[in-house]
Amino acid sequence: MSKRGQYYTWSETSMKLALQALRNREVGLNEASRIYGIPKATLKRRLDGSNQTAKEEKQTPGSAGDLTPELEEKLYQHILEMEACLYGLTPKDVRSLAFKIAEKNNIKHRFNKTKKKWPGRSGTMHF
Repeated sequence: MSKRGQYYTWSETSMKLALQALRNREVGLNEASRIYGIPKATLKRRLDGSNQTAKEEKQTPGSAGDLTPELEEKLYQHILEMEACLYGLTPKDVRSLAFKIAEKNNIKHRFNKTKKKWPGRSGTMHF
């Protein structure tokens, strides 16, 4: 459970019904939030279409990674090869590798270039 509460406790069906009711002006935003058990801010973002990753009623937890799936797979295979040679990589090593891959391939990323040269612990899962 997160610090703020449980995420995605609503279903895609309830989101679809809530959006439909809002678009048909059957209920207001506050009432739809209460009836369908969906946070008001989530409903508003979906209704306005301002959510960058999630569209309509689909649930898309988490954020998109910075590396392409192909580069992630190459990094994963490299980690496995290193492990097979009995040279395990620390999480810090993996973060550093992810940063170097993003820089070498000119990929726009969220890593901090000036302070650390690699993503923080929370950023490890987003490459």
